Amino acid sequence: MEYALYNGTDRRVTADEFHQLAGPNFREQGILPYCEQCQEAVDPHGVHNPGIPSCFHHPNFPVGADPYDDCPAARRQARRFVGVTPRRFDELHGQTLRDQFFAEPNIRLAYQFMHRVAGGPGQLPVELFGRIIERADRRRIWAYSDLPLWCVPFILMTLAQFEAPNFSFHFGFVKPRGPAEMIWEHERTSELVKYFSDSGRETRTPRLMVTEEAFIHQAEGRGVWVADALAARLRQFHGHIG
Repeated sequence: MEYALYNGTDRRVTADEFHQLAGPNFREQGILPYCEQCQEAVDPHGVHNPGIPSCFHHPNFPVGADPYDDCPAARRQARRFVGVTPRRFDELHGQTLRDQFFAEPNIRLAYQFMHRVAGGPGQLPVELFGRIIERADRRRIWAYSDLPLWCVPFILMTLAQFEAPNFSFHFGFVKPRGPAEMIWEHERTSELVKYFSDSGRETRTPRLMVTEEAFIHQAEGRGVWVADALAARLRQFHGHIG
């Protein structure tokens, strides 16, 4: 990782810049670099070593942990687990967007979209929805710059593996090269694609164009069917940050 935040501030620095500012005894002084995405402390690596490009490393990932729970910025998982990364984060936008997502009727429509795209009954239990929200919080997807509300459920679909009776599957984007913002800044250029998790091959499920129209069609195709009791269970994750 090339950049980190200096000691919990908004200042982005390289590993060399961090070392210049904090000095070699930065840990003893309680000065640490933090990952901009997961906001965990990271370690400068390769400083003053001409044979190694300087960068920041995340702490070791726990053995046996779900790869979807790793920070995408660590870049140590297979591409399917990394997802998309924005060019910048906007925390104020993120707070507003997250509140909007859990408001009525948005939370019902988002769940209906995800439920239908996942394959229908049994494919999106509330517990899995909750884990997806937790991962979205850790990855700070709400703060992706200018991310529109309609696009959030598309991104959420890429944060978990789903289980069908005879196989596991997951979703990923086919998009133009560039940051995550390409998906919503250039509508009709990206597609949500379903893959077999064991082989990585694309399934026969038609690709879904990432557009506001597609969201509305999938979310409202059968009207608003999420009952009040289910909506209340979904809204409980509004208060669970990270």
